[in-house]
Amino acid sequence: MKYVLFLMMILFSSQAVALDCSKQPTCEELNYSKEDNPKCDKNGYILCPYDQSYKKCVNFNCESLGFTQSDKSEWCADIAHCKTDETFTACQSPCFATTYEEFSNLAESGKCKIITMKNDITIPLNESLTLAENTVIDGGGHTLTSSSNQAEHIVVRAKNNTGMKNIKIRHTAGNLEEFSFLIASADDTISLENMDILISSDDNTTVWSAVFNDGTYNIRGKFALDIEAKRSMVGFFRGTYNFTDAQVYLKGNHATISDTVDLTFTNATIQLETLSSLFMAGYSVTFQNSEANLKGGYLFYAIYHDLNLILKEDANVSLELSSLYSQGNQKAASITLKGTAENPAVLKMKYSGDGAEKTNIVATNTTDKFILNGVTYRPKQIGTTKLSEIPNSPDWRKE
Repeated sequence: MKYVLFLMMILFSSQAVALDCSKQPTCEELNYSKEDNPKCDKNGYILCPYDQSYKKCVNFNCESLGFTQSDKSEWCADIAHCKTDETFTACQSPCFATTYEEFSNLAESGKCKIITMKNDITIPLNESLTLAENTVIDGGGHTLTSSSNQAEHIVVRAKNNTGMKNIKIRHTAGNLEEFSFLIASADDTISLENMDILISSDDNTTVWSAVFNDGTYNIRGKFALDIEAKRSMVGFFRGTYNFTDAQVYLKGNHATISDTVDLTFTNATIQLETLSSLFMAGYSVTFQNSEANLKGGYLFYAIYHDLNLILKEDANVSLELSSLYSQGNQKAASITLKGTAENPAVLKMKYSGDGAEKTNIVATNTTDKFILNGVTYRPKQIGTTKLSEIPNSPDWRKE
C-alpha cells in the first residue's frame, strides 16, 4: 500500500496546484473514470479514494518505483515484489544489525543468509544467540562482546550450515562449569573465517568447559584463539575440525587445544602455545602442506583413546614440550611420518620427561626426516619403532 500512496503523490502533484483545497475534489477532477482503458494491464489500475467505482490506468513502472531485478537474498530479510512484475523486488528489511535485539531477531528468523554487523554489539549478561539454518554472521571487522556468570551457559547455538566470519569475539566468563562459546549438533556443519577470539575467566574451580563443541567445522583465513583462564579449558571438543588455507594462532595459559576430535590442517600455518596438554583423548591430528610451531606442557593427554599425530606431504612440524604425556596417562600414541619422495615430511621434536617407551614412530618411507632433541634421523625402512629406541634402532640412521 505504501508504494501505491507514493505513486499517487507523484501522479497528483501536478494537479494539486490547480485544485481548490477548501473542498474535496471529485474523482473526475482527479482524472479518474468509470470507463475501461483497452491499453491498460489488468492490474494496472488504481481506484479513486473517494469513489472506488472510478479508476485510473497507471500501468506501474516497477523500475521507476525503486524496484530492481538484483538478487537480494544474501542481505535482505523481507522482500517486496512489484505488483505488475514479481521479478522486480525491493528490500523492506535488510539483514543489518546494530543492536543485540536486531541481531537476535534476525539470527533466529531464518530469513537471512548473511547478517552484517554495522557496529560493535554487546550481548547482555547471560544472554545468547541462536542461528537458524543457513545463516552466517558477517562481523564486518566489528567486535561481538558477551559475558556470563552462570553455569551451563552457551553464547551461540548454531544449527546446520551456519557460520561466522570477519569478527572479533570477546567473552568473559565468571563461571566455566559446562560453558561453551559455540555449540552445534553432531551432524551440523559450521563455517568459521577470519576470526579473532579471546575467552577469559577468573573461575578457579576445576570444571569442564569448551570454546567450540560438536559438529563439523570448516575453518579458513586468519583464526586466532586466545584462552586466558585459571583452569584448563578445551578449545575444540568433539567432532571434526578442518583448517584449510588458514593462518592459525592458538594460545592460552591453561588451554587444551583439542579433546575427542579429528583435527586436520591443510595449506595452513599454525602457531600454538599453551602450558597445558596440546591434544587430549583422541582421535587424530593431521598436517598436510602445512608449517606448525607447537609449544606445550604436554603433547598428549589420552586416557580414553589412542591418539595419532600424522604428518603428510610437505608437513613441517616443530614440537617443543615439557613432557610427552601428562601424569597418569593410560593410552599410547603414534606419530606417523607419511610424506612422499617429492614432498617429504619433517618433524622436529624437543621434550623432557618420560613417555618415550609408549610412543610409536611410524615410518612409511625413507625420505621423511625426524629431528629428535637436536639430532637428525631418517628411516632406513618402513616400519614402527618406539620413540625411546630411535637413537639405537637399526631401522633408523643418524645424520
